[in-house]
Amino acid sequence: MEDGATRAMAETLQEGLSQLRGRALRIVELVRHPLEKPSSFHCERLRVLLGGGEQLPVFFKDLNPQNQSEETRRIRRADISLSRRELLMYRSVFARERFGTPQLYAFRWEPSRAILWLFLEDAGLLTLNNSGDFTHWVETAKWAARFHAAVRHFPTSRIGFLPQFDRSHYWDCVKRVQSKLPELSSDDRAFVYQSLEDYIPLIEWLSGLPRTLIHGEMFPSNIVLRAGAHERLIAAVDWESAAIGPHMLDVVSLTSGMWNVEQRRILWRNYFDQYQLATGVELDWDAFTRELGGIALYHALSWIARWPGRNFAPQLQGWIAELKSVMKYYFLAG
Repeated sequence: MEDGATRAMAETLQEGLSQLRGRALRIVELVRHPLEKPSSFHCERLRVLLGGGEQLPVFFKDLNPQNQSEETRRIRRADISLSRRELLMYRSVFARERFGTPQLYAFRWEPSRAILWLFLEDAGLLTLNNSGDFTHWVETAKWAARFHAAVRHFPTSRIGFLPQFDRSHYWDCVKRVQSKLPELSSDDRAFVYQSLEDYIPLIEWLSGLPRTLIHGEMFPSNIVLRAGAHERLIAAVDWESAAIGPHMLDVVSLTSGMWNVEQRRILWRNYFDQYQLATGVELDWDAFTRELGGIALYHALSWIARWPGRNFAPQLQGWIAELKSVMKYYFLAG
């Protein structure tokens, strides 16, 4: 632990672990391994040796938005409030009900010194998007249903710091997409414009949907699968986009992309059945799929709203393709 940053990391983690376990612990060695794959924030895997010989794998996340990847900074604003949101999720929400989320070992929050550190349980290397086992996707859909069922009556005092998916939120998406229209090709412009025309009449309905705590970006890359675990297989990570919104947004995020109609229906049905089982609330399948369609349309448009400009044409075409998929699959889902 030669350099100052590593020493500070070791001191922070040592203090946090000692408080967590209720006894003084000593870190003998801390070895840092920066992630090779690009990530929104700078992340490292730490191999920690404690006094007594215990080895502890730790996941380190630098929440300083100025240290985000260049591509991320172009799409997502450098906003410290997003970083604070993730820290508060681990401290205020997951402190009691962990839901299988990685355990918070320690943190260091010193914005004036540009130190915004998070030390978490290292849940493993395998993420859902790299799993070819469809049963893992089914289990994740069930986990999402149990999570939403468990948090649907959370007191405001615990989640009041989260942003709301209200009417202004949905209208803001319209304004941002409209500002992108002049930069689109004529064909793309016509298609996106028509999609907005389909979306705008839904805004009042969307604004009235029940809201609960949601992950906000429950993409498969944000789901870690614990090795050798069954009861705690699913570890949802990256909570900086958590919000109070329609729980269907997490279902849409999870099932967007490569799936065909049959596969999506399997995932939807497993979520649907598990949510009913966990809540005791009887749902209507047709209403469920209509809600999925409306949220999916918003979701696809919201990504186009984030488009940084003409220098990022490949990203735009991917988002246009997802919007076309939404119009083809979701609105024919019922």
